Amino acid sequence: MTMKLINALRVRTKFGQVMEELKRAKEPFLLTRDGQIEAALVPIKMFNERFVDLLGKSAVEKLIADLAPLQGPARSKTSSQTTLRALRGQLK
Repeated sequence: MTMKLINALRVRTKFGQVMEELKRAKEPFLLTRDGQIEAALVPIKMFNERFVDLLGKSAVEKLIADLAPLQGPARSKTSSQTTLRALRGQLK
């Protein structure tokens, strides 16, 4: 992956345009100042995939709470492991 270098002055003067480029590129941009890399801009999808732990405990708790309603009651008294073993036996 090659990352695009962007001068900090350009980011400051054309922030909206840089944000659109970042959205289209779907990869990080490295911000430079005086020829040195100082920071990085990362697309939100990449941030969420790689840095979710930085969001803190409350964000993780919220995610778990959001997922809880999606979990339904067990449909069978048989464990999923037993069901898989039975299916494997039928495939032989």
